[in-house]
Amino acid sequence: MRKIFFATTVLFIPFMGLAQGLNFIYSFTNYSSVEGNYVEINTSIDASSIQYVKKTNGKYQAALDMTLVVYTDTLYSTAVYLEQRTILSPEIASKDNHNFASLFDVQKVVLSNGNYPFYLKIKDKNSSDKAIEVRDVININSDANAAAISDIKLVTSYTQTKTPNAFSKNGYDIYPYLFNGYGIDDKEMTFYAEFYNVDKLFGKDSPYITGVSIEDYNTLKAVQGIGKRTKAKAKSMDYILETLDISNLKKGYYNLVIEIRDSNNLLYADKKYAFIKDGNSFEQTDLTATDTYLNNITDSLLLIDDIESLYPVANKAERTFINKEARYQTTEGLRHFLYAYWASNYPDNPEEGYKAYKTRAEYVKSHFSTPERKGYYTDMGKVYLIYGAPDNIIDERFKQNSTMRTQTTSELSSDPDVIFPNEKSFTYLPYQMWRYNQTVFGETNRTFVFYAPMNDVREYRLLHSNARGEISTLFWERVLSNNILPEYTEGEAGLQFKRGY
Repeated sequence: MRKIFFATTVLFIPFMGLAQGLNFIYSFTNYSSVEGNYVEINTSIDASSIQYVKKTNGKYQAALDMTLVVYTDTLYSTAVYLEQRTILSPEIASKDNHNFASLFDVQKVVLSNGNYPFYLKIKDKNSSDKAIEVRDVININSDANAAAISDIKLVTSYTQTKTPNAFSKNGYDIYPYLFNGYGIDDKEMTFYAEFYNVDKLFGKDSPYITGVSIEDYNTLKAVQGIGKRTKAKAKSMDYILETLDISNLKKGYYNLVIEIRDSNNLLYADKKYAFIKDGNSFEQTDLTATDTYLNNITDSLLLIDDIESLYPVANKAERTFINKEARYQTTEGLRHFLYAYWASNYPDNPEEGYKAYKTRAEYVKSHFSTPERKGYYTDMGKVYLIYGAPDNIIDERFKQNSTMRTQTTSELSSDPDVIFPNEKSFTYLPYQMWRYNQTVFGETNRTFVFYAPMNDVREYRLLHSNARGEISTLFWERVLSNNILPEYTEGEAGLQFKRGY
C-alpha cells in the first residue's frame, strides 16, 4: 500500500512540482524474518519541494523533522513504535541544482498479526509551512507455517551492500520506487520480493519454479513476451530481485505477478502488484481494416465530444491532443484518434470498449454537466468515468450536527465512548459520499466525499477520499462544517464516512 501526499492535493503520478509546499509519498511493505513479522515503512520526499539554506561552508542543505508512531489500538493511546528523527539532504552547490529526485527514509517495525494505527508527521525545518500529518492503518496477516510471498517492492535502484544499513536486504542496498505508475519513457521495471517456508511445502532442496509475469488487470490474461520462469531449490527463505523489459508494454492497467509452482506447474502461492503503464497510444497504434464502427459518425462535433469524454482517463499526450489539436482535425483525423485509443486500451474488442465507455459518458454528461462545463470535466464526472457507478450514495443537503466526538489522545484514552456536546450545533454544507466496495484498482471500501462550496449544489467538488492517489484532506470534515468543527474532532459526517452509510 502506498500513498502520495502533497501540501494541497494528491496525484496518481510521480512528483511533478504541481503543488506548493512539502511533497512526499509513503508505503508499507510486509516481510517475515527470524524475529517475526515486520513492516518496512518507506518514505520518499520530493527534493524540489524542500527549502534549502546556505551553510557556513557555502553549500546548501535541507532538513526535515519526522515523527513516526505505530499504535496498538485505535485510541492512539499506546505506542508499539515511536521514532523522531531529522532527515538531512545531501549538500549541494546551488539550492536550485538538485542531482537527486528524492530523499528516502526506511524504518523497520516488528509486529505480530493485527491492525495497527499509524501516524506520520513531517515538517520542513526551513519553511514556515505547517507540518503535514498522516493517519493510516498497517495490516499484518501472516501464517508462519505456510509457503508465502512477501509484499512486492518496486525498486528505483540497487547496489551491493558495503556497510549494512536501513536499505540493505540480502546483500543489496535497495532503494524503493513508491509510485505505481510508469511513463512512456520507462523501459524497465525492477522489483524485489521474498519467499518463505517453501521447504515446508516441497521439502528442503526440492525443485520448484518461481514465475514472474505481467497480466492485464481487467482480463487477468498474461501479456505475451514479458516474464520468465526460474528453477530453484526449496529453502526456508529465498528472494527475487529481477528486472523486466516493459518498453513495449502498451498503455493500460496491469498486475505484476509472482508465483510459486511445483515441478508439475501447479500453483501454490502468488502475489500481485497493480500498476499503470502510460503511453502515447494514439500515435503508436497501427489501425486495421476492421476499424469501421465509427464510420457512420460524420458530424465532427460528435466525434470531438467522444474524444473530450476521455479526458479523465487520458494520458498527458492524449490530453494535449484533446485540449489543443482536436478542434482543428478533420473528421478522419478524429476517427483515427478514437480508433487508436480503443485499439490500445481495449485490444480484444475495441468496439465493445468504446460503446461501454460511451454509455457511461452519456450518463455523466446528462447528470453532472453544468452551465459552465461538461460533465466529464467535473469532479463527480471524472470519478464516475474512472471508477464507475458507486455501490452506495449518501446524499445530504441539510445535514445537522448536534454532537461531536473528540479525537485527541488524552480524551480518547480517558473515555473513548464519551460524546462531547457541541456548544453550537451546525449544518454541514451540502455533500455526497460515494462508497465503492471494490475499485478498479483492487482497493476495498473506498469513499469519495463531494461537497458544494457556498451551498451551490449545481456542481459538487471532490473534498476528500481514502482511495489511493486521490485528494486526501486532513481536516475535511472541518471544511464541510464551514470551519465550525474543531481539528481532530469527528462529527456525524465523519461517522458516516467510516460506516459507509
